[in-house]
Amino acid sequence: GAGTTFAVQLPVTTESQPRRASARAETTAAKTEKPLAPYTEPARQSSGLQILLIEDDPALRQFIRASLPSVYRIAEAADGAEGIRMALDLVPDLVVSDLMMPEKSGFEVAETLKNDPRTSHVPVILLTAKSAVESKIQGLRRGADAYLTKPFRSDELVAHIENLVATRLRLQAAFSKTAAQQPVRESAAVVFDASEGDFLRRLLDVVEENLDNSDMDAEAFARAVFMSRSQLYRKLTALTGQTLGDFVKNHRLDRAREMLLRREASVKEVAARTGFSNAKHFSTVFRERFGVSPSEV
Repeated sequence: GAGTTFAVQLPVTTESQPRRASARAETTAAKTEKPLAPYTEPARQSSGLQILLIEDDPALRQFIRASLPSVYRIAEAADGAEGIRMALDLVPDLVVSDLMMPEKSGFEVAETLKNDPRTSHVPVILLTAKSAVESKIQGLRRGADAYLTKPFRSDELVAHIENLVATRLRLQAAFSKTAAQQPVRESAAVVFDASEGDFLRRLLDVVEENLDNSDMDAEAFARAVFMSRSQLYRKLTALTGQTLGDFVKNHRLDRAREMLLRREASVKEVAARTGFSNAKHFSTVFRERFGVSPSEV
């Protein structure tokens, strides 16, 4: 109850000492062991990745931060409650959270973030000293994407991060490929699960309600889906790899193509109905998306 103090002496001198035969033998034996694979920096696509690190132990938080490659941008929270607030505000690319913390546990962090539309897409890695299978199952059921037991190797943590990032990039690629062949709304339904698909459908509904409004800006779109501009931008980019401007433009072009195929109006009128005030610009971006001009359709 009074604390413990350890005194550690490291026998380091500035003078070389004669090496004992046993030490030489140990060194020779060590050289014959299979070396660890050299550590390599994360792939180029992870550059600039923002990671939120939630850990109540300052020393361990500093150790984990120092263990991660410098290409990552690290934000830190000292407890679960602060971590949730920061995650909802920043919408990071990934969260690494301790399990046992004051205010909110790692379980609560994972569950809260996965049930909030702003952060439901963000991967969560839980770190814990609890190795029981029941604890891991509980973490996974409450939304954790990966579960790492302490003590862990830093390259093991980096490998988990890289795998989760790669999964996100595969979803982005799948969406881009599908959206190049069919309408954005259908692509969202095919590629994403119910939660993220619902978010994209809500956003597309807002675009549809303001289809002819060329003055509708990012702030207005964000307010319509109850997010800040930065939250919407980061979530949409993480899911689709597209900016808000490109996402909205592609849906408007899809609707324009439908109108032209049904011969509802002239090219100039369809451009105006779908939020393109400049008919020449409309023709240019239409050809970029579909490979033909509006008049050809």
